[in-house]
Parts: sequence; C-alpha cells; structure tokens
Amino acid sequence: MRNKRDSLKLEGSYHGEIKGKLRHGYGIMKWPDGSVFEGQWRWGKFHGKGKLCWPNGDVYEGEFNNNAANGIGKLTTYKSSVYEGSWKDNHQWGEGEEIWEDGTKYKGEYERGVKQGLGIFSWSDGSYYEGSFKDNKIEGNGQYFWADGRSYKGEWKANKMEGEGEYSWPQDEKVVKKD
Repeated sequence: MRNKRDSLKLEGSYHGEIKGKLRHGYGIMKWPDGSVFEGQWRWGKFHGKGKLCWPNGDVYEGEFNNNAANGIGKLTTYKSSVYEGSWKDNHQWGEGEEIWEDGTKYKGEYERGVKQGLGIFSWSDGSYYEGSFKDNKIEGNGQYFWADGRSYKGEWKANKMEGEGEYSWPQDEKVVKKD
C-alpha cells in the first residue's frame, strides 16, 4: 500500500473544510490519475476515518494518521483479496485476516505487511496450517491438517516440512520423521 499512497501528489481538486490554507475537517480530494480520498483531514493530511480509492479498483477504508493507514482498516484489492485488521504506517501490522476470492484465508499476525508470527492459513480444499510464519512463509513449529484427516506436526522451513515432526492418520497410525 505504501507505494500507491506515496505516489499521490497534491495536484487535483479538493472540496471540503479548510483551516488557514490547509485541508482540515471533512473533505474530498480527487487527483488527475483518478484516485479519490474522502474523509477527515488534519492540517493538510489524512487523519481520522476515511476512504481512499485508486484507479485500479483498490479501496482502503478505515483509520488514518499523518497521511498513512494507521489503526483498524479494510483493504479490498482488484486482485480479489480483502484484508481487514490492524495497520501501521500503510502496512498490515498486528492482528488481521485476509481472504481471497477462492475462499483461501489467513488469520493471524502481520508485521511490515507480511505474515509474521502465529496464524492459521486455510485453503479452499479444507486443508489448513496452524503455527508460525516468517516473512510470509510457513516457518518454525506448526501443524498441517489435510481435508482427509491426516496431519503433520513439526518443524517447517520456507513452506516445507523440514526437521523433526510427526505424521498422523485418522486410524491413529503415527510415523515419526527425524532429520
């Protein structure tokens, strides 16, 4: 989100409240590229509740502070994903949930716009992973559950089962994997 937000220039048309010579209070700003911000301004910057729309169809609606998404907000992208949760300086940061058009979903922790910390990633086929993420990848300890009842609990590195772990089948059969 940062690149899109930073690319908006001050040129365009503004209709709303002004204090001194600055946008302050409620207003609507339209840029020549088709981007639109509607919401609260404070001393010329987005601040408070607002909605920012880009020409490609992406929409962020939520809290702003100092010209950036900060607080709770929802980003709907033209690529058919929706993220709802915490933001810090235009990045997904803290707790959030992202859902894609096919039903795939991630719910958990983010830092600097990437999955980082604990979370649950669910695929549309009914399988899911619950555990640690690092830099948008399954990494650390966690458990993967297949839709047919099988599971793997153990160590992961870069989205792959790596290290010690245990496979389980619905019939209580277990196999221990050691590297």
